[in-house]
Amino acid sequence: MPGLMLVFLSAPTRKVAAVVGKKVAKSAVARNLIRRRLYAALYEVKIQHGHVIVVAKPQAKDYSYAQVETEVATALNRVVGSKSLSR
Repeated sequence: MPGLMLVFLSAPTRKVAAVVGKKVAKSAVARNLIRRRLYAALYEVKIQHGHVIVVAKPQAKDYSYAQVETEVATALNRVVGSKSLSR
């Protein structure tokens, strides 16, 4: 079961958001670490256009950065396809 849920809306501009609730991690420090990893992974994928929202699930607290990056890229490729992505 994936630890991230991704929502993509087609739009002419590029915007990203990362949501990490208290159910994922009680500590604000832990939530912010997960949020920073999500933003870094989204920055690496370089979405050309569209609005992307990534919601972390409780499994995400145990993910390394490499796992987050892989899961974000996989989810975006599944949802958007390679047309709107560049590395």
